[in-house]
Amino acid sequence: MKTSTTRTAFTIIELIVVCAIIASLAVLLLPRAKRIQTEAKRNQCITNLKGIEIEKDLWEQEQVAKAAKRVKELRAMTDAEAYRGEPPVGDWWKCPAGGLYTVGPIGTKATCSVTGHIL
Repeated sequence: MKTSTTRTAFTIIELIVVCAIIASLAVLLLPRAKRIQTEAKRNQCITNLKGIEIEKDLWEQEQVAKAAKRVKELRAMTDAEAYRGEPPVGDWWKCPAGGLYTVGPIGTKATCSVTGHIL
């Protein structure tokens, strides 16, 4: 005697179990995803701060080369901002976490207003 049983659909219990497993995985993974996103924004901010420092150094080197025989104080950041263009264009000057950059004079490090975003 041959018995043939064919299933064509999931039972409600199976669907509930699958949904419960997916929900528990989401609860475990969401805090980790938020932490990864925060860390990525911090790393991007630090990269931006390094870029600002590189631009300041390039500007200073250009000014020193132009005034080879003259010794002049290169401490006014307004001159360094003129090197990039006034006002700064695009998101390059914006912290991804919403902080504000303080470029500062030549010889000092640029900073971000967000805690933990330190060059």
